[in-house]
Amino acid sequence: MSHSVHALVVAGPVDSGRARSVGLRAVLTHGDITVFPIDHYFSAYWAARRGNNAPHCSTCLTA
Repeated sequence: MSHSVHALVVAGPVDSGRARSVGLRAVLTHGDITVFPIDHYFSAYWAARRGNNAPHCSTCLTA
């Protein structure tokens, strides 16, 4: 069975300027939950740009 990720969900404060600088646009914000829609092309671009040796980034968009 195939799968794909269609959104990034961030719990907590988000630096919206930083998010926009990497092409993310929030479509839903409720309290401290923010949803950014993404697609395969977005994730493939960033995977190629960051390379296989990039560290996992769990705080890239937090304020």
